[in-house]
Formats: sequence, structure tokens, C-alpha cells
Amino acid sequence: MLDKSFVLDYFPPQSRGVEIGVWKGEFSKTINSKISPAVLYLCDPWLFTPQHPDRWYGGTQATSQEDMDGIYNDVVGMFRSSPNVQVIRDLSTNLLSHIEPNSLDWTYIDGDHSYEAVLEDLNMSYQLVKSGGYITGDDFDNGNDIHRALDQFVNEHKDQIKSGLIQNRQFILKIEK
Repeated sequence: MLDKSFVLDYFPPQSRGVEIGVWKGEFSKTINSKISPAVLYLCDPWLFTPQHPDRWYGGTQATSQEDMDGIYNDVVGMFRSSPNVQVIRDLSTNLLSHIEPNSLDWTYIDGDHSYEAVLEDLNMSYQLVKSGGYITGDDFDNGNDIHRALDQFVNEHKDQIKSGLIQNRQFILKIEK
């Protein structure tokens, strides 16, 4: 497995950010311990979706909504003593009802990996991240849905992207609005 923690080198200590797609919170723990964010939002619907049986949340790992509720409860328990962490059990498309626009230093996208969902998460991230912030994410491979969505997003926002990097299946975009 490739190390994705190098992405955190781009996130300043005491910054504000959101992880979109939390699953069991392993990377969330790494984020919280490595950069000590002022605010760390963790967004995931923890919703069982049997129409996607090839995905963790549709049958390969969790096999029922009860399993997803248990994972959610474990994540809440994991961060119970971390006052900087706010768990948001909701779809990422609803993040503007939880977080002010242009208020985050970074987003980390690792949710639904379909083209449409990744493009929505990129566009949501653009609204949430302030100028000089980063939109980052996981599981980039040449030709996959994440690659296609990222290409679409970059083409639409090329004048606002100051720099970009792809390494170890991670993508990092620095945004200047």
C-alpha cells in the first residue's frame, strides 16, 4: 500500500479542513495527530448502499445499515475526547449547510469514487476552500473516474489552480481565487 500521509505536509498546523469519506477513521486519526487542526470536519453518510455491492459500504466490508451504524458509532467514540473534531453524518453535497464557504484551508476527498460524485466533491471543495487552500484526494489512477473528474474540474478552473501534483495515487491542487 502506498503512503498517502505526505499530503498532510501541505496542511498547516492549526488549519481548518474536511475529510470527505471517512469510513472507519484511520486516516482521520493520522490527520488529527500529525497536523493538530484547529477544526477537523469528518463527513460521511455511513449509509449502506446495496446497489453498489463491489464497494466497502455496499457489501464487500459492510453488509447492512446496522454495520454502517456501528462504524459511525466507532468513529464518534474514537474522537469523543477531541473537541476540534466535528463528525458530520451527511452527504458531502450538503456540506454548505454545515461549513461556511471559503472558510477551509484544505479538503481531502476519499468518498464515493464515481465520476459524478468526485466531480461534485471537487466543486463543493472549491466553494469551501479559501484562496491559497488545497483540494486534495485519494485513489487517482490514470483513466479512472477520479482522473476523469479531476481533468474536468481542472479544465473548468484552470485560471484558479496555482499548482498541482499527483503522487502515490494522491492529487493535490493549490487554489487561488
